[in-house]
Amino acid sequence: MNYPLSKYLFLAVIGCLCSVSAVQAQTGYLVEAEDFQFKGGWQVEKVPGEQVSGNTILRVFSGKVKAADALTVINSKTAGTYTVWVHTPDYPANKPGTRLFQVAINEQPLEKESGQHGKEGYYWEKAGTTTLDAGENVIALQDTKGNFGRCDAVLLATAGFDPNTEPLASLQLFKTTPLTVKYIPPAQATAAVKSISTQGAVIAGISNSKLRLQFLKTSGQQIVAGNSIRKGNEWIDGEGSKIFLLTANDPQISFGSFFPSWNGSAASGSFQSRGKTFRVLAPESLTNPFLAGALQECLPTAVKQVSEKELEVTYQTAGGQTLKGTWQLTPGAHHLLLTLTYIPKQAGYYSLAVTAFEGVRKEDVTAIQLPPMFQYQRIPDNPVMLPSAMMPQPLAIMETKQGIATFISGTPADFPLDWGEANTSPMGFAIKNKENSVQPVALSPVLGLDDSRCAAGQSITREFALGALPSGWNDALAYISDSIYKVKDYRTQRRVSLTETVFNITDLIRNDTAAGWAPELKGFYDIEADPKVTPTVVQAAPLAVVSAAVLEKDEAFYISRALPTIEYTLSRSGFRWSRGVAGTPFNKDKQSLVLSPYNSQFTTAYYEGLHQLLGEANPWLKEIALPGNNIRPAKGYSVNIPAWTQELAAYRFTKDKSWVAAATKHAKAYISTEVYGPKTTPLSKQPFYNASFYAYWWDLTDLYDLTKDTTFLHAAETSAFQTLAGIRVYPEVKDQLQTIHPGNTYDGNTTLWWKGGEKYRLGFPRKKGDAPEKQVPQSLVSPVGLGFEQPFTLFDLGKLVRPVFMSSWAPHLLRLFSEDNRTIFETYARNAVIGRFTNYPGYYATGFTDITMQPDFPYKGPDVSSVYYHHIPPHLAFTLDFLITEAMQRSHGKVNFSYGKQDGFVWFNNRVFGGGSGKVFDDETVRLWMKRGLVQIENPAVNYVTAISENRFWLLLLNESTEKVSADILLGKEVAVQDNVAAAYYATAAASPANVHVNNRKLRVSVDGKGFSAISFPLKMKNDVKSITPVKNGMQVLDLGAGIGKCYAFRIRSPFAWDAIYTYLESPPEAGLQATFSLNGENRVITAYPYESSFYPVNTTAGVVLKIKVTTSGGQVKEGTITFDNNSK
Repeated sequence: MNYPLSKYLFLAVIGCLCSVSAVQAQTGYLVEAEDFQFKGGWQVEKVPGEQVSGNTILRVFSGKVKAADALTVINSKTAGTYTVWVHTPDYPANKPGTRLFQVAINEQPLEKESGQHGKEGYYWEKAGTTTLDAGENVIALQDTKGNFGRCDAVLLATAGFDPNTEPLASLQLFKTTPLTVKYIPPAQATAAVKSISTQGAVIAGISNSKLRLQFLKTSGQQIVAGNSIRKGNEWIDGEGSKIFLLTANDPQISFGSFFPSWNGSAASGSFQSRGKTFRVLAPESLTNPFLAGALQECLPTAVKQVSEKELEVTYQTAGGQTLKGTWQLTPGAHHLLLTLTYIPKQAGYYSLAVTAFEGVRKEDVTAIQLPPMFQYQRIPDNPVMLPSAMMPQPLAIMETKQGIATFISGTPADFPLDWGEANTSPMGFAIKNKENSVQPVALSPVLGLDDSRCAAGQSITREFALGALPSGWNDALAYISDSIYKVKDYRTQRRVSLTETVFNITDLIRNDTAAGWAPELKGFYDIEADPKVTPTVVQAAPLAVVSAAVLEKDEAFYISRALPTIEYTLSRSGFRWSRGVAGTPFNKDKQSLVLSPYNSQFTTAYYEGLHQLLGEANPWLKEIALPGNNIRPAKGYSVNIPAWTQELAAYRFTKDKSWVAAATKHAKAYISTEVYGPKTTPLSKQPFYNASFYAYWWDLTDLYDLTKDTTFLHAAETSAFQTLAGIRVYPEVKDQLQTIHPGNTYDGNTTLWWKGGEKYRLGFPRKKGDAPEKQVPQSLVSPVGLGFEQPFTLFDLGKLVRPVFMSSWAPHLLRLFSEDNRTIFETYARNAVIGRFTNYPGYYATGFTDITMQPDFPYKGPDVSSVYYHHIPPHLAFTLDFLITEAMQRSHGKVNFSYGKQDGFVWFNNRVFGGGSGKVFDDETVRLWMKRGLVQIENPAVNYVTAISENRFWLLLLNESTEKVSADILLGKEVAVQDNVAAAYYATAAASPANVHVNNRKLRVSVDGKGFSAISFPLKMKNDVKSITPVKNGMQVLDLGAGIGKCYAFRIRSPFAWDAIYTYLESPPEAGLQATFSLNGENRVITAYPYESSFYPVNTTAGVVLKIKVTTSGGQVKEGTITFDNNSK
């Protein structure tokens, strides 16, 4: 029954009053888990929706080591016996009753573990009974199974009360705020070291023009080290790096709190309650690597000058432990190489900790880099260590107000041929020292991991690189990449060119089944959305879909994919959409299902790009792109889109230079705060790295291209280094073979997601022999060059780390390289794309495999990488952007094509080509025309771009090999040139054209290593590009009144000389609502949401009369007419 809103409110009030009355009838205590004073190893986590109180819980993860107890103290006014209820989830369809933990009251565990109630989702589960004393009582959450226990709240209630009969909100009457008891922190477990003078005679040293390391003997006959850094014409002297030995018998390392923690730490704090001392492992102590065991400083006791470049040093601890160290410094290097060897006298766990140069106060630091979690001035409050497997770049950098960047990193020798996971991290890094000052620190091995466990007499040897530059952190990162980790432009195209890959991805989008296309929803299935709630689709890069139709001049593709995509973006509320309330932020309520071209996530840039791709024949798009001559609110999907990027799009749309002025002004303000301004609050493991951790710089190169103001170029470069910090640089790629799929097995990702209404994963169940063991070049399967999504999806305990193939940032780095010639940008861009895939490879790179590199991978699997259907268009977008940008970059200005911008969905920001004309050398009427079969080139190392003008067909050749290669070219029959003809061949961008002869549509040319060549073929006859007359009044709105709302209608002029009439009601789903759309005698009756229809083809010169009739469930009928005149503007 449909009640009016007033009746709903009345019923709700009566319900709440009844609940309140029941609750007030008894007493109790509700303790929210997130309010526990001492959270131990339990993690605070937000839970969407209304299933938990306060939207927040405490939880643990899985692992060999269970999380340290969470404890809190409450005050009870009187003594009494209570039933203890715990609000926790269970999952009947997924290992029910296994995510267990126990509540203890006053050190007495309750009778029953919580997390086994058998209901779906959160439920109040009776854990037992307890007696509270008057006064203070201590509640503990104990992780008994180490298996994803979750606690929302603990309720102590009098007998006979069942909280499951009450709304969560009413139980807030029981809420009690825990007492804040005095916490006594742990003492630093460091062996005492006497203060040593740094004055004395030099007894040994190594130096070059950049750095100096000296050992001095003081008047007290003690040996101390000192470092000096050259800046300009002076040496800046400072304290030498320190070395520590960290030991433990049972450190109990855990990754349940994401950052490593050590339950075996002796550094426990405490509090007093009930006349007792309670031991507490506070989170800041658990995650402090210097408290993980006994920390002893290693002091130099002997130094030997081996050569001008090398020193041997003997170090000893106060406890008599001896380490041997070798320091090396090569000419011109900005770093020292330290090799440490330690042989323990007894079995145990051992780690070597090294600090780089001097620690400083937080106030003296201008920037840090501890990727991926800490950057800018996001300095953790206490020491915390990142394991190297979590780090795309294993390093720690500190930049100070002195203009010096000091750093520490590993070396290639530290990182064997290993994909990486938590428990195989060779090193760890921190940006705080044991005194909690800011200082780059490295620890190896990581205390508690298998390689840190040593028998008596077993040798531990580790290498560290410590360096400094009189420059910023970004230059230090570039130096480490080039000179220490030795990242090279190493990838090759062995199987399929990038151009043919583009065609493979486009063909994939054509395939309804393999692409996960949902025609009735006009989008690509969201595999993570449970269709039992509501089927969901996503359009993550709609311009890429439209562009594919335009570039190929493919009318069928336009009808089957591009037109529905355009209609989706003219009506839906955002990138992700469903036909019903999904209970998620994108379709959270009925109002979010209202259809409209306004108030959606689609941006001004999107509609400007669409206007270009449709040949600027739909000027009505301006009203949507710039409503009221204002940019649209940029409501991006998990990304904040700066307004100036949309002002730049407004200029592209209108050519009004006032938009450039606005974009310039606002971009400079944005740069001052987001690029160069302070950022001091560390982010969590949850946000998308390339969308949230640093400035949105993708459009700064566009603004620089337009204004030539180097402010924007420099800001783009500065921010691009944050992108680089998230890109994998190890293990070193060697010219060797490696074995993949050992034992003929490879797992990768295995979660069964959804397709349509079924649980599904391509190629599952797995088949014997679908991952044959083989040997392949290291360069084929190396992760070096890949970025990642979010910290917690990169680094997930129990799994190999998972970078992603979605390298949307790669073309942006190429554009930077073309302007500033810093090869690091080109190298990282190429390593992300070249030879990575021959079709859509899925999303996650899950280990050493070539399964995802096969052209038929997205058709047959096995899906080891997670085939997200909605990621296929954005993958096509960045691949095409890279290909065409590389042609423009290598041509040094001789090639240029107009573009639009696809933005708004996380970091998937790319130029989209196909609209408008460009230039190639002296030909300024060139349009891209890229389609399989126009040209065949057998050499996969050669990428190519094809285009056509009034008189010429252009072929642009890009050699991805470092060696000069030959390209055998065959022109397809669709290319309108003579079978035998003279063509103009530009051997390089700077070369004058030379004649080459086409014989029977074939020719051979050569292209220099990583070079560019172009061939111009004369057409048989002039290619007349017919101009398309713009639509007049192409968007119209009819208001059908209260209860129904507006009807929108659009006349969409296609690039294929016909129109489509797309119309819909804005109404959300309404039972019994029926819409009839009639166009020129054709009737369409729509009885279910969305109430929409599309009529095509319609002659561009024809007048159109669209009649609308709407009937409500109550029998109300509303009718109206919309008229589109002929095509005269």
